[in-house]
Amino acid sequence: MNLALQLLFYFNGQYSSRRFVTTHTTLSLLMPILAAVMVLEDNSSTAYLTLNLGLIIIAASLALLPLQLQNSARRSGNHAGWVLLSASVFLLLLSLLAWPLVILTLLIGWFSLNQQPKPSILFHVMRWILLLLSVGWCLYNLYHLWQLPLGS
Repeated sequence: MNLALQLLFYFNGQYSSRRFVTTHTTLSLLMPILAAVMVLEDNSSTAYLTLNLGLIIIAASLALLPLQLQNSARRSGNHAGWVLLSASVFLLLLSLLAWPLVILTLLIGWFSLNQQPKPSILFHVMRWILLLLSVGWCLYNLYHLWQLPLGS
């Protein structure tokens, strides 16, 4: 998922901002670090440890990719906000299969306004509909997650 987001952000011009690159790299490194802690805590054999640490090293190297992509970053186009909004809609559809993706949908949908040079009324309406659907889907799933420990 991170590699797909990196492609989206690179071709849409978000990597021209150094702050965005730093933030995305930092957030991307959280998962390999968490995975490394979990693997080191629960290792049953040397082969298991070697295989999983190798996969974690690959994930960490892919998470550091935006630091190299900023050297050849493209500029944002006139339709950068629309591209981010359509990617957010696609992620919302994918979140029907894996609901935690709705968090990415919310983040990309929220920050799509900053990337659109002249947002139209249609852009604002579509963005707010997407955000409301995403928040509703997230709250629905969090409610069901909350009900699991209660046994209902």
